[in-house]
Amino acid sequence: AEERLRAAREDRDRAERDRREAKERDRAAAHALTSAEREARAGARRVDRLGGRAGSYDSFD
Repeated sequence: AEERLRAAREDRDRAERDRREAKERDRAAAHALTSAEREARAGARRVDRLGGRAGSYDSFD
């Protein structure tokens, strides 16, 4: 019985660790996406200033 209890605790700890790591990966991915969107908008605004299509960066919203 103790062996099963210990194994169950290890499984639970492993699952919690996996969940934490997944949450961290999601946060990093969301940050990368936000940075990429910011860069894309800034690039589109530069194009607008150079005479590109007006409001072209709105498509990133």
